[in-house]
Amino acid sequence: MGELTLNQKIGRRVAKFRNLVDLTQNQLSEKVQCSAEFLSRVERGACAASVKRLNIIAIALGIPLKALFDFDEESVKKEEIEEIVVYRRNKLGELIQETYEVYKTESTETNAAPPNKD
Repeated sequence: MGELTLNQKIGRRVAKFRNLVDLTQNQLSEKVQCSAEFLSRVERGACAASVKRLNIIAIALGIPLKALFDFDEESVKKEEIEEIVVYRRNKLGELIQETYEVYKTESTETNAAPPNKD
């Protein structure tokens, strides 16, 4: 078998990271708002995704865009796994903070004195 095309190399990286974060093609396609068929074609290298779409995929996978273009080693590197873990922890921390802020705001509004009817 000959050398892989650029689309195939990128597609393999997408599939590897998708599997690493334990997402199905359907789940990832929903996150990036594309069809599962399109995502499947990207992963097989049957079509080229735009850089904009690849960036959206990378964000959904919790990786930097550049990780999809690192072809020096076909396997996912330890550093890339660590990047994913750190990214996801940061996102989780942000989500917890946002949830707390909403809760705090709603609690304050709920506990506020009723308006004066004078």
